[in-house]
Amino acid sequence: MELPGWVPEGVEVTVPNAARMYDYALGGYHNFAVDREFVERAEELMPGAIASAHANRAFVRRAVRWLVSSGLRQFLFGRTAGPQPEAGRQFLRGIATPTPTGPSCPR
Repeated sequence: MELPGWVPEGVEVTVPNAARMYDYALGGYHNFAVDREFVERAEELMPGAIASAHANRAFVRRAVRWLVSSGLRQFLFGRTAGPQPEAGRQFLRGIATPTPTGPSCPR
């Protein structure tokens, strides 16, 4: 199987991955058939599973807005997988002034 260029070497693409399933549920494209099938099956068994992913993302947006409006100016986002549509750091760029990074501020 030929993999897209964004897939790092050694990534297992035949087993569902939580981050890629979340990506699919949010409408992203960093996922594979096995991830999409798992999400579709989960939606059949638990109607609203995909809506829950969108609700979670909406909560992150509201929380970031509130933190910025409360004066917080430095954020550290952990990362577990490939990019997801409008992840926290991309959303934050739209509402806050970026801070320079340095040795104590990992990207």
